[in-house]
Amino acid sequence: MEGQILGTVGLHALNRFAGTAALDITLYDRERLGKGYGPEAIRLLLDWAFRMQNWRRIWLEVMSSDERAIRAYRASGFVEKGRLQAHDFYDGGYVDVTVMGLLREEWQRQREI
Repeated sequence: MEGQILGTVGLHALNRFAGTAALDITLYDRERLGKGYGPEAIRLLLDWAFRMQNWRRIWLEVMSSDERAIRAYRASGFVEKGRLQAHDFYDGGYVDVTVMGLLREEWQRQREI
């Protein structure tokens, strides 16, 4: 496994004036799901984003039916902010998208616990 690319994690939709950025994460190998790679990558990215890059808010969009991902994002501190009905087209139909977010102050409080 050493030297293999497991996936990607990063920020996009950057708005320096507002201090916001969107998180995007993809794991390429489905057999690696549930092994802790995603939460670790998110933890490292959030630490860098809030401490080093001084972002104020990180947000994301996830298909509302993806309960596994929503649980992982909640475990990372993200809070559901809203739902976009029939927002994306996936697997032959329109699906709802859940919008989640995390403020730097919320992230800091969670780290103190």
